[in-house]
Amino acid sequence: MLKGIIFDLDGTLVDSRLDFDRMREEIGILNGQPVLEFVEGLPEGYEKTRCWEILLRHEYRGANEATVIPGISELLEKLSRLKIQQGILTRNRMGPTKLALERLSLNSFSQIITRDERNSHSDYI
Repeated sequence: MLKGIIFDLDGTLVDSRLDFDRMREEIGILNGQPVLEFVEGLPEGYEKTRCWEILLRHEYRGANEATVIPGISELLEKLSRLKIQQGILTRNRMGPTKLALERLSLNSFSQIITRDERNSHSDYI
């Protein structure tokens, strides 16, 4: 029997319209290069902090502009009626994640794991 479902956030539940090409341009990395992995690989210091700030600014902009993927609200309501637990596993930070969920009235999640929890969980984020 199905007891729970874990969802990704961007592109699954919401369209946050994140512009990864613009992020790469502002950070100064090549097109197609993974943004998070690039920033994580930087040595600690000013440049890494600057890049994290750029990424976070984009995530907040995306959270403020996000829209619900068509059909998701109905799906989440049905899962709630069936008492199926719902969680989120996302590579976004917690602040923008919660902002998007609150703005869009998506409040049926019993567990939300974000990039902030990476060190306290496995290397899956």
